[in-house]
Amino acid sequence: NYAPSVSDNALQKFPEDYTIHWNDKDVLIGPHIRIGDARIHFYHDVATNTIVIGHIGRHLRDKTTS
Repeated sequence: NYAPSVSDNALQKFPEDYTIHWNDKDVLIGPHIRIGDARIHFYHDVATNTIVIGHIGRHLRDKTTS
């Protein structure tokens, strides 16, 4: 089950949960794959065609969690 992004609400309230530092810049790890209660959030570095895994684990904070 794939989601191309997270909600604007989640990004506004919890930007630190959805941001990683990659190749000297901060990038969003909005795209994710859902597996039950777990999530795999990632960033696609188009310049190098690299998939960077930013989070594997429980659902990150959003409007339904805190």
